[in-house]
Amino acid sequence: MLAEAYRGKAILLTGGTGFLGTALVEKMLRSLPEIGRLYLLIRASREKSAASRFEKDVLGSAAFSRLREERGEDFESYVSEKVRVLEGDVHAPSLGLKVEDLSELSREVDVVIHAAASVVFDAPLDAAMGSNVRGTLGLLRLARDWEKRPLFVHVSTAYVSGTRGGLVREVPPGDESPNGMTLDPREEIPNLEAVVREEELASRERSLLNRFETEARRELGMVGEEGEVAERADQLRRAWMRERLVERGTERARELGWHDVYTFTKSLAERMVLREQGEIPLVIVRPAIIESSFAEPHPGWIQGSRMVDPIIMAFAKGILREFPINPESLVEIVPVDHVVNATLAAAARRPDEPEVFQVASGERNPLRFRELYDQVREYFLKNPLRDSGGRPILIPEWSFPGRRA
Repeated sequence: MLAEAYRGKAILLTGGTGFLGTALVEKMLRSLPEIGRLYLLIRASREKSAASRFEKDVLGSAAFSRLREERGEDFESYVSEKVRVLEGDVHAPSLGLKVEDLSELSREVDVVIHAAASVVFDAPLDAAMGSNVRGTLGLLRLARDWEKRPLFVHVSTAYVSGTRGGLVREVPPGDESPNGMTLDPREEIPNLEAVVREEELASRERSLLNRFETEARRELGMVGEEGEVAERADQLRRAWMRERLVERGTERARELGWHDVYTFTKSLAERMVLREQGEIPLVIVRPAIIESSFAEPHPGWIQGSRMVDPIIMAFAKGILREFPINPESLVEIVPVDHVVNATLAAAARRPDEPEVFQVASGERNPLRFRELYDQVREYFLKNPLRDSGGRPILIPEWSFPGRRA
């Protein structure tokens, strides 16, 4: 049993305040009561400390209603006994932690689950690289020197295969990009960092700086003081640079056969952890599009708005009148609790060689887009949303005209 496999074990989790991370924390505290300690690396925000973020953003989630009910008055003491919040940052040197905290992690941690990531498809290249590549490598390089040589579980994505067609096996990536080009991540990463530096320098060219200053003065008018003008001009410069880095990152990703900078940088991270794992065991978990829960902590639990939800709500509000997709195409969505269970099952192992696990349903239990549409339409026919006047909103009927139309 997994409960026995985790008895007395200590786990370090990153990304614990996110959707998947919150579900992982809840599941571990509820279903693995014999766990030794759960360390959560949480970054402080401008308004909240790491401890406050854990209290409000994680424990304050509806995901914990079941555990609160089961534990009753014992809930707070149980959580404080099992969880230790570390205020740090996966992007910072040594995670931004104190020496004594790092020493404790080195002595105690049996499993590292790295779930922190930037999941924005059109993120600027520097942000995507920092979160998905540099942050991952920084954590791995620390963990591989810890006393217990912990298992490193890297949560990736099922879409690292990019535009590659045909059979794509559940194996670590090779030396090629999805479109067959040779790709050495140790060369690619410095090249991408050079692109970031290039755009930084370009943003400071005199002609551009003059343009940003002129625009800032026009926006602020006669009331703008020199300091305010300079600050606004620099905001415009950074916005220009951000737009350029979005373009450059997407351009390079598509050149190599990925759809976007997110899947591109997640694949680079996979390739680098395989090269730098050292003597610690490694597991890569690749979920598809993570959506609301099937059963745990309760059916339909979700946090925020995920990938499919905006489409469903636009349909329910009568805004999305048609959709250009093949109705027989697969919709690779997977319930968050299935991803949690798969991750914890994978993390109970210590493989001699790196292992990869896809968490997706298309092969064994495919969901076609037409099925999703039929179920959503049936639901909103019975339970329509209401307009501002309280009248039921009529939902459209899609004909699926195809992309060409």
